[in-house]
Amino acid sequence: MSYREVKDSLLRLVELDETEKSLADGLCRECFREITAGMKADADSEDARVTAAAAGLAYYKTILKRNSNSAVEEITNFKAGDVSITQNTGNTSNQLKTAEGYFKSCYAKIAHMMADNGFAFTNVKVKVIV
Repeated sequence: MSYREVKDSLLRLVELDETEKSLADGLCRECFREITAGMKADADSEDARVTAAAAGLAYYKTILKRNSNSAVEEITNFKAGDVSITQNTGNTSNQLKTAEGYFKSCYAKIAHMMADNGFAFTNVKVKVIV
């Protein structure tokens, strides 16, 4: 699999404006590398679930960026005389929750392929001082 397949999958998930389309190659490449970098050495990066997880991460990052931009640019209602401006950008927090849920669902499917980056204490001895 490659970042191009990740981009194709991302485009099926969300409609991108022209600015987002121009940045999509880099974003998909970054997300694909991020996912594959955490995989076990013997894991198959050609698995379609890896592409889905990378696309889910790209989807989440796209909506996250939109959410941060919309807080600055959003006009909900403006009226000056006969001129009225209303902008309805939709509920971005719901979109963000949906994107996060989608990514987590895709990532859960490849969790067994990911390297364990946890730690554990072993052979711990406790010395009691009286």
